[in-house]
Amino acid sequence: MKLLLLFIGLFFLGCSSQKLRTKKTVKVYHGSGMTSIKKFQYYKRLYEKKNPDINIENIRVDGQYYDKLQTLVASGAEDIDVLWLGLGFPIFAEKNILCDLSDILKKNNFNKEMYYKNIMEWYSYKDRIYGLPFALTPAVFIYNKNIFEQNGMTHPQADWTYSEMKNLAIKLTRKDTVGNIGTIWGVGALDPFSCLLSFGKGITDENFKKCLLSDREAYLAMQFMHDMIFRLKIQPKKGDMNDQKAHQIFANNKIAMTVGHTWDMQQLLEIKNITWDIANHPKEKLSRNWISTEGLSVYKNSRKKEDAVKYILFVTGEEMQKKFINENCPSIINLLSDNELHKKTIYNWKILPSYIENGVTEPKTAKVFEIKSKFTMMIEEIMTKENSPKQIQFILEKYTKIINEVLNSD
Repeated sequence: MKLLLLFIGLFFLGCSSQKLRTKKTVKVYHGSGMTSIKKFQYYKRLYEKKNPDINIENIRVDGQYYDKLQTLVASGAEDIDVLWLGLGFPIFAEKNILCDLSDILKKNNFNKEMYYKNIMEWYSYKDRIYGLPFALTPAVFIYNKNIFEQNGMTHPQADWTYSEMKNLAIKLTRKDTVGNIGTIWGVGALDPFSCLLSFGKGITDENFKKCLLSDREAYLAMQFMHDMIFRLKIQPKKGDMNDQKAHQIFANNKIAMTVGHTWDMQQLLEIKNITWDIANHPKEKLSRNWISTEGLSVYKNSRKKEDAVKYILFVTGEEMQKKFINENCPSIINLLSDNELHKKTIYNWKILPSYIENGVTEPKTAKVFEIKSKFTMMIEEIMTKENSPKQIQFILEKYTKIINEVLNSD
């Protein structure tokens, strides 16, 4: 009898082992941020439940994600299937690391028109699709309703300009003559890239061959931002903030308006002593603002391309984007205007589509990180100390030359 039970046990164990061996494993590489880890664990759990023949293996890459991923690819690794890609997408597309998804997506009846056109363009290369977006993070314009109401104002107008925003900030600023404890700032922070775009320029031309930061419009944008801090004194300089971020001071009812991100909004939703809302970004020449995106691509040497694409379609589809709609803006157009999904949203969510439609990403080139680094250094040099107009122009011309060298290097 014991031998019989042992035989039966070994038989079922063998069947179970065989079942595990026949499962396909799709390996998904992603970053080490806690939000990413939780999201990809959730995707794995639901996808495996719906697809019992598939095992999703999440592989977290700590530290310099894009550098380590390129090293892994260069070493000849073949067991890579799905890649999480955001700002680093153009690096992998230009280096021919990614799989062209266009034909596989067509077989899966993929409808490109469901997604925001400007975002799909980021994940395209030479008119072919190499990735799909699942989360968007635009710069958002947030204002303190308490401070506005205390000054007899309702909210910023829909079509206002940077000049009107400046005049409003002057009226809302209240200075403490003793120190900064009682000071209320008109503006907490502006987004340099959004401001630059609105004044009519980007960092580079459309072909990523020439830096435009020495152009007149770029100077006007930087001078405007500099004046807010040093001439008008309606925005705190670095030393006034006591190592706090603008959205943290905003949360203490000390800032009337500020530019933040969707994750700042999530933090503000948890704070009870402040009432706030979002408004349209001000414009000067153009209605433009910065936006970033997260998406998924497939490694060109993956042996499971079809399975990898099906997983990507699941993660970037409506069901999963609905799940995380309060953490990131979805990339599917109709979800952002769905009244049912937003019935518990306390802020003016109907403004969110304009952030996406007017959103512009960083220069789409393999040199994007070098360009962004130089741009950040330039902003730091202009905005952290008082500069004359000539000095601002000199700094712009200096970094124009530096970025041109990056653009024209091999």
